[in-house]
Amino acid sequence: MALKKLFGLLLLVSRFPQTVALTELQSLCVGTDQTYFGTSCYVMHRTLLTYSRAKLECEDYLGYKGHLYHIRNAAIKNATHQFILSAAVGGGVWTSFEQYNASGARTAGWGLAERDGTVTPVTYVPWGNGGTGQEPLGPAAHNRAGYSCPWGGLNDVPGEGFTVPFICEYKESNKHTVTNLEKACATLSRYHTYADKKCYVMHEEVLAYSAAKVACTDVPSYNGYLVHPRSNEQLNILDNFMLAAGGVAEIYIGVEQTDLAAADSKTTGWYYTTTNKSSEQATFLPWSPTEPNGGTGSNNVVYLSASRSFSDVPATTTRKFVCVYDDIVSNDITYSLKIVNLAPQLYAFDQIAQISQASLAKCTRECRINQACASFAYSSSTSTCQVLASSYSDGNFSLATSFVIYTRQSP
Repeated sequence: MALKKLFGLLLLVSRFPQTVALTELQSLCVGTDQTYFGTSCYVMHRTLLTYSRAKLECEDYLGYKGHLYHIRNAAIKNATHQFILSAAVGGGVWTSFEQYNASGARTAGWGLAERDGTVTPVTYVPWGNGGTGQEPLGPAAHNRAGYSCPWGGLNDVPGEGFTVPFICEYKESNKHTVTNLEKACATLSRYHTYADKKCYVMHEEVLAYSAAKVACTDVPSYNGYLVHPRSNEQLNILDNFMLAAGGVAEIYIGVEQTDLAAADSKTTGWYYTTTNKSSEQATFLPWSPTEPNGGTGSNNVVYLSASRSFSDVPATTTRKFVCVYDDIVSNDITYSLKIVNLAPQLYAFDQIAQISQASLAKCTRECRINQACASFAYSSSTSTCQVLASSYSDGNFSLATSFVIYTRQSP
């Protein structure tokens, strides 16, 4: 009897197989020029673009850190090879392979690049054979790689030398909550990229420094500022923008000298700047060997892509520039902006801005997105917010007793 019951259950299961729910990404990844393999959605883009411009285009599905596709192993290579064949795309497509170090062997120093400027070194690099020999065959300037079905693998090419289609990849493990800034960033017509909760925007108009400093208004309700490069990864983002914009040699960045007595110092007096004041000293300063050397007449900084270095310049020359907008998610505030409610009394501060008809939430947000804000004060009786650049121990701005003071703490 027990065996009959077991057989009946097995028969029932075979007639009514269990269904597995699709993930959100799987449900999106349907239709023409899309395929889901492993845990990633691959989207074919038939528009012919240079590498730098293609790298900025992977925004089909927000919330998955889209990037040019990674060939991480033979299974992905074979699956995407068939995908390219079925799409009838000839001549090859861009992949995310970049040579991050071209000083050694042509087969060495290759990695998988992301939009956030990171390049992850890899050992699996499936080079093809183009008939004249095994790739890579080009000179050091061929520091990007496309995938060619006829060659059965990668071929090294100059990223800006020609235009081809490209494949974007969206991976399940990269899923995150889509914020309003990420949505707004994706709608911008200028070259842009969203990475690490920041929206970077390339401005191709040329402005003097003072005008560029207040021109970061691409995203309403967000306080934009000239980019503050703090790492080599961020320099990679800038390099890609400058290539996409047609090979721009130098751009203004948000670093300036505020201590004229230290005008040519490589470390002292250089601060990250916003549209208001700044109290944050710049620490990432990859100067060109002879820079800074402009004396008191060169208090602003440009980034030079060819040497990946900084140079001090006068503010009057017009240049292109990159703006940045910081994201704010309600959950972020709990760990990145720890509020300390201090007893209201007369304190001295260095004031950045005063905001009328403000709520406490708006005042909190203004401090969160302003790089220079160290504290803020809020008066519920007058709905007034004071955004402050220094702690209550110094400065030159006195607060009335109706204000409650909140101090930014380190996470």
